[in-house]
Parts: sequence; C-alpha cells; structure tokens
Amino acid sequence: MIRTLFILAALVTASVAAAPAFAHDYVIGDLTIDHPWARPTVTARQPGAAYFSIRNDGDADARLIGARPIDFAQVAELHTHINDDGVMRMRALADGVIIPAGETVSLAPGGLHVMLFGLDAPLAEGSPVALTLVFEELGEIDVILAVHHNSDGGHAHH
Repeated sequence: MIRTLFILAALVTASVAAAPAFAHDYVIGDLTIDHPWARPTVTARQPGAAYFSIRNDGDADARLIGARPIDFAQVAELHTHINDDGVMRMRALADGVIIPAGETVSLAPGGLHVMLFGLDAPLAEGSPVALTLVFEELGEIDVILAVHHNSDGGHAHH
C-alpha cells in the first residue's frame, strides 16, 4: 500500500511539473500514451479493463508486450475482441500489440484492451490506480489509470 501511494504521488507530481496543465499523457522513447483509464467495477470479483491510446512518433514499430497492476490487482493481460461465428469473444494476445511507426493504436472498449483480474477491491470512480506497461525494446513505464465511466473522463480531448 505504501508503495502504491508513493508511486501515485511521484507520477502525479512528475506529470504536473512536466506540463502547465495535467494532460494525463506519458512518454517513453518515441511513444506517447494518452489518457489511460478504467471503468469502475461493482465488485472485486468482476474483472476490470484498462484503455488508452499509444502514438508512435518514431521511425520504427514498437510493441506493447505486457502490463502489470501495481498493488490493486493480481494479473493484467493484453486482450482483443474477435467475432466467433457471430459471437463476440475476448482473446488474450500472446504476441502483444504492435504500434506501427507514425501511427496511433487505440485500446478502447470493444477492441484492444488490458484485462485486470483478481482485483483487491472494486475500481471506484475517482480513485486512480497504477499500472506498469511493458514495451519490447523501450522497457517499462508506470501510468495512472483514471477510473471513470466514459473514455473522455467528462472532458473532451481536442
């Protein structure tokens, strides 16, 4: 718990210090992770899901190969939805998610996302949680997931 509070405080302080207004973006190498968020859950037994977009401003493709929850869940897995004979099903992505050079990949409801299993408590609206994203060549970055009901968190991004 102390580790979580320390990481949350450090990330918020760094984000606020780095920009005049808290934009909720993170940068690792040529990648920008924009507005990581998760929907609230009703119970801890219900899995959660995390969403965000990744923009690759570099000349080479990048690959998101995993994620780890920081002190709020047991497991995080990269998933997608597939149409299986007219039935939408989630599938884990063993090879990760490629972010092509010069493009943006969105992890959003109904598509690519990070599943969060074994929650310690329900994800409560307005209570951020920390997640480590793992990239093949670039390493790891800790991000804060804003917990709210919609993708824009009540404010539009322009």
